[in-house]
Amino acid sequence: MMKTVMSNEKVAFTGHRSIPFATINVLRQRISDCVENLYLSGKTEYLCGMALGFDLLCAEVVLSLKKRFPDIRLICVLPYRAQSEMWNVMQKARHSFILDQADEIIVLSEEYFHGCFLRRNDYMLKICGTVVAYYDGKLQGGTYYTFKKARENRLRLINLYSS
Repeated sequence: MMKTVMSNEKVAFTGHRSIPFATINVLRQRISDCVENLYLSGKTEYLCGMALGFDLLCAEVVLSLKKRFPDIRLICVLPYRAQSEMWNVMQKARHSFILDQADEIIVLSEEYFHGCFLRRNDYMLKICGTVVAYYDGKLQGGTYYTFKKARENRLRLINLYSS
């Protein structure tokens, strides 16, 4: 496919950690279609906060699209270096595999601190122009915070959530 050359603004992902198992494959396809369309409009850099759930699913989709679009870039933005330290073995392995395949890893803090996840979200919003979200509309949590900030900053918002 021929890529349309436009501005190369970054795209950030934000979404809930909990995704109903029955919807994962449909959501994965929606993410893939969305990222492909963004890529074809000139967006080659994708920021992922590497949280469980939507973030990791998006990272895996971006990596899978590298076969067709070799210049697509996954940039992992970690709130702190040991982000996955409290996760189970399978989650840690998935996280590590994605980091090993990433084009760039940005670590915002060596240590955990209260508010580090919101700081990560703010960092991504500061350097992106488009946000791809999986947001259910509830007025609480990190996804709500990031979605609201993106809207306040007049960033392009694409919400892949469907009830």
